[in-house]
Amino acid sequence: MLELIRVAGSAEALRLRLMLRRQLGRVGQAVVAVIIALFTFGLLELAAVVALEPLVGLLGALLLVAAINLLVIGLLLWLASRGQPGRPEEQALEVRREAVTSLRRAGVLMTAMQWGWRMTRSRRR
Repeated sequence: MLELIRVAGSAEALRLRLMLRRQLGRVGQAVVAVIIALFTFGLLELAAVVALEPLVGLLGALLLVAAINLLVIGLLLWLASRGQPGRPEEQALEVRREAVTSLRRAGVLMTAMQWGWRMTRSRRR
């Protein structure tokens, strides 16, 4: 039973490390998206407004550039949010579940054995 507890703990620790690595990757992607968004608002807005002003006027150029910037930001944030658990993380979770299931079965079995032992001892008295 101690081996099952050790296996369950190791599997859970591995799963949590893998999940943390995945989450940090997602956060990194979101940070990159924010940095790109800031540069986008600074550089592209200025260049695009200057280029579009003769065609649609100053206000139209500003609105058009802002809409395009928001689309880029939305796309990058969407990409950052679609991370899925990898196969090693799923396998570690499965090992932990199997170990916990085995522990529960063993616990029920041990409880039944203890109850049976007590009943047998109480009848002998």
